[in-house]
Amino acid sequence: MHPTTQSEWGRMWKEFRKHERKAVHALADALPDEVRTVEAFIPLAARLPEAAYFAERLRQASLYVDFDPQGKTWQSPLQVTPMLVIQKLDETLQALTRHETLYALRFYSPESLKIQHEELADAQRDIGSRENLTLAGVREAFYELVPHLRRFFRRLVDEGAVDPFPPDFTLTGLPWQEFIYEQGDN
Repeated sequence: MHPTTQSEWGRMWKEFRKHERKAVHALADALPDEVRTVEAFIPLAARLPEAAYFAERLRQASLYVDFDPQGKTWQSPLQVTPMLVIQKLDETLQALTRHETLYALRFYSPESLKIQHEELADAQRDIGSRENLTLAGVREAFYELVPHLRRFFRRLVDEGAVDPFPPDFTLTGLPWQEFIYEQGDN
């Protein structure tokens, strides 16, 4: 968020004190990297009752013996298997590697962040202002965001704010050139 939007920062910190919201923030690695550049998606996901509930149940199951009143079952950290831990470590290493690559490409430079704010700030405010969203609503908001993301990444490349992406680099699962320069978007 832009440093001058104190009301948004205040709202974010208030929400962050809630366990369900923090759990959703912790699961943000499930979102594509491109979506995570738009921080409005994190609190948006946190407002999804099913996502917040699931995220908090997962956290509870990993830390405590607890009772799940909806499922009427007892949960224990013993249910967290070594395979699950290995899977989560692997996912974490993949995410860190991707962000190291983005950092090396100057994705987090002042120039890049300025372009991000110019291209995504209005869309972020629109997304963040939506109430009573469902999972389908979040999906719809992501699709509405795609043209903004294309312009954002196109500007990063065209204005030289980032170093050239590696040939095998992907954005939203597509080769970066295909995503950025796809016809039909402004």
